[in-house]
Amino acid sequence: MEKKLSGTRAGNADFFIREFYRDVPPDDVLCEEPEMLCGSALSLELFGERRKPGKAKVRAFNPKIENNGWNSGHTIVEIVNEDMPFLVDSVTMALNQLDLTVHVIIHPTFVVKRDKTGRTVGFTTGKESGKGAVRESFMHVQVSEQTSKSALKEIEKKILIVLADVRSAVEDWRSMLFEVASAIDELKVAPEMIQRAEVEEAIDFLSWARENHFTFLGFREYKLVGRKATAHLEIVPGTGKGILRKDDVLVFEGLRDAENVTAEVERFLRQPIPLLVTKSNLRSTIHRPVHIDTIAVKRFDAKGKVTGEFLFAGLFTSVAYSLSPRDIPYLRRKVDAAMDLSGFETGSHSGKAFMHVLENYPRDELFQINPEELHAISRGVVNLQERQRTASFVRHDPFDRFVSIFVYTPRDRYTQVIRQSFGEILSAAFKGRVSAYYTQFTDEALGRLQYVVSLDGKGVQIREIEAQLQEATLTWSDRLLDTLVSAVGEERGNALYRKYVDVFPAAYREDTTPEASVFDIERFEKISKTGEFDLDPYQMRGASDSEFRVRLYSSGSPVLLSDALPVLEKMGLIVASENPYELHFGDAGKMMFIHDFGVHLRNGREIEFDKVRLPFKECFTRVWRGEMENDGYNELVLAAGLSWR
Repeated sequence: MEKKLSGTRAGNADFFIREFYRDVPPDDVLCEEPEMLCGSALSLELFGERRKPGKAKVRAFNPKIENNGWNSGHTIVEIVNEDMPFLVDSVTMALNQLDLTVHVIIHPTFVVKRDKTGRTVGFTTGKESGKGAVRESFMHVQVSEQTSKSALKEIEKKILIVLADVRSAVEDWRSMLFEVASAIDELKVAPEMIQRAEVEEAIDFLSWARENHFTFLGFREYKLVGRKATAHLEIVPGTGKGILRKDDVLVFEGLRDAENVTAEVERFLRQPIPLLVTKSNLRSTIHRPVHIDTIAVKRFDAKGKVTGEFLFAGLFTSVAYSLSPRDIPYLRRKVDAAMDLSGFETGSHSGKAFMHVLENYPRDELFQINPEELHAISRGVVNLQERQRTASFVRHDPFDRFVSIFVYTPRDRYTQVIRQSFGEILSAAFKGRVSAYYTQFTDEALGRLQYVVSLDGKGVQIREIEAQLQEATLTWSDRLLDTLVSAVGEERGNALYRKYVDVFPAAYREDTTPEASVFDIERFEKISKTGEFDLDPYQMRGASDSEFRVRLYSSGSPVLLSDALPVLEKMGLIVASENPYELHFGDAGKMMFIHDFGVHLRNGREIEFDKVRLPFKECFTRVWRGEMENDGYNELVLAAGLSWR
């Protein structure tokens, strides 16, 4: 039944709440807490405002009782627009990019009648139509509260941009499909010197893409101008469709400027390869917040020379990501070629392992990589199964815009800290920035991380990067083992590692490097045999000449402060700090202790630590054993450089 609005009732929130809420299908209320919709939380006051065809109405505001008749703890965003695909996910994506939390989305559609001025005069929830009737989308969104006028204006501006992109893509969708057909027709009559097998595969791929496997968002034509180093693509004015309607929208940064085109890019542009799938520099404002996929179909003259290209911009659909690559034109040839290069029999153990890597290869990468690189990287991944370690594989974008790096690392080592460290290492190595990362962890021993690094300069050798990545995954225990083996040999190092790896507390690991812990382990091995205590005076790097530290080692029971402090004080020292550590040796019930004292001379006098270190140690030891008096004369060991005697 059609409802008619007249007079001031068209803008009356209370009336519309009553009529609208009665007709909203439950599935159109995207909210985990339905009780949030009670009372006047749903107003959509834009319903009664004038709206011209092809123009969206957007308002972001904080409702007040005195102005709106209701209030809310959230900022309200109201949108009225012609109904079309991608509205909800695109608007939600835009709000998320503004760091706003979306609490409620209500999104019904109505067939609306408006008069010549754009004012609403009637609406229905059914399929009734008539002159001036259009199905419109109404969105009521509640987001985290924004109090400043500038923030509210920014929300409105962002959403209007997104809605304009959505409108352009939807309006031009059919004409873009027509361009796909035109590209296919041109390929069918491609010159004979272009490999027919590749042409047929390109035709199959384009036919596959338009069958709900690619969401077409934009299109334009390019022509290839210039020769060799000056070769570059120029937009053919007036050919743009969808999000590429405007010629100033850049898809590939740098390619418009001939001076930025490298020799490799020039050769690539002129290669008689009919089809290229790659990533754009442009991020999608529609549907998913990712870099847009592009399908370039090259155009040839009668002699087989490249003259330009058709460029389609969009996103591969979820269906495309779920299919096996062997069922997708363009990918199936790459997979077969990589398999042939491997030399493995399909049914062999190595062949199955190689195919497993190919089947699970990231789909976006598989579209962009060439068969030779695919074979090399997949072969390396298979080899990792035999020697599990942190390893990296790099693919360079043919247009020198970014590098894609796979990092395989043991699953049980992975942490968020390691992921961030990897990103920092790769950004520094390639003098760029991480623009995207993806992780995949299954029940396999190695997990895969992928980083996309936008390039700002030339990178370093891959081996140098891999060494840094491996270093980032090493734990304190790993470094302890390496240090012990280097210091005392493999057999004794492994034995000491097994004995001590689990006994050091977390505080000790934070304060002590693995290199320093090797010295501590040697002290513990010594006192385990003698039953006595031991000590080590040492000076931290950067310490003043009047301060140093004293490390006391004991077994069975800790050193009492009441015993240690008087000895240090009689030697003219002030104890500024103490770090105690307890080592528990599990079921054996054995315990060892470290007391680390920070000390400095009472009179502030500077000393030559290397000269007084051993005299200090001997004096302290003899006092501790009762072999000399603990009196004020002991201060002369540090103050005058005397020996204990």
